[in-house]
Amino acid sequence: MDLIEKYGVNISEKQVKDEMREFGIPVPENILAKNPGEAEVFAEKNGLPVIMKIDSADIKHKTDVGAIKKVHCFENIRESFEELLKNVEDLDADINGVLVEECVEGNEFIAGINNDPQFGKVLMFGLGGIYVEVFEDVVFRPLPVDERDVRDMLDEIDSRKLLEGVRGQPEADRDKLVEVLMDIAKFGENKCIRELDVNPMFVKGNTVKVTDALLELEV
Repeated sequence: MDLIEKYGVNISEKQVKDEMREFGIPVPENILAKNPGEAEVFAEKNGLPVIMKIDSADIKHKTDVGAIKKVHCFENIRESFEELLKNVEDLDADINGVLVEECVEGNEFIAGINNDPQFGKVLMFGLGGIYVEVFEDVVFRPLPVDERDVRDMLDEIDSRKLLEGVRGQPEADRDKLVEVLMDIAKFGENKCIRELDVNPMFVKGNTVKVTDALLELEV
């Protein structure tokens, strides 16, 4: 699939997740809401809390511009929808709508595809969320990877004990996690993809879901 031909140079989070879902990579249930009513229907069907965020290929770091909110009460959905749009109205950005997603919990990891000057495309995995730049607990493998490569990556990160279950959390399903990481690696082999940043990817028991994804296409 030529992603540039399909989307152009820039691709939004919703579009990235749609492509990943088609590839078998698990993402949260979501809807691109064009109005508050559509967001409310999603919340009624899927439950609260929900994550609401502006969907735009021009806005990469949503937290920095107030383009993401976690909404716990149904009564606040309409107000949150309008607030998100107001927060970005002065930006030079094409807004597709508000991406409304189920709220996912678990330990936060990072995964993705980097472009290394020496090795070319590499698979990345490590501790995610806000701790990425603090602990830099990340490992890499050149593409293509096999199952042994990926299993070794899980054992090499310093925070591997999080996968064993801590503070009452269930042990991570390593087979499931390996499967998802191998799918991400195969997805990243697409010649149109330069880099893919999946952070965070939530892992809890046999649940593995990509909750945020940035994709840079090869110009």
